[in-house]
Amino acid sequence: MPRGADPLKHLVFEGIRPHAFRCAMYAARNALGLKKRCSPHVCRHTLGSQLVQSGVAMEKIAELLGHSSLDMARRYACLKTEHLVSSVEILAEKVQAQ
Repeated sequence: MPRGADPLKHLVFEGIRPHAFRCAMYAARNALGLKKRCSPHVCRHTLGSQLVQSGVAMEKIAELLGHSSLDMARRYACLKTEHLVSSVEILAEKVQAQ
């Protein structure tokens, strides 16, 4: 996504402008007392990460996130490898415990 481009402009929110969406997110974060950063970008990145870990095709992820190319979506691909390694480690621990 080009620098300065609005990451929400490709999403269709009936009657909700990206700025209003951001403000609502920040207000919700503050109302919940959350200290960690929470923004539309962080939510978008989390969605991409979860989709990769769930095995969704990169083409679909790129389309859902509004990426102009698969290269932009592929940065989430490393998460799948890390997720698989941690899954294997959990399995190995369970086997060793038996």
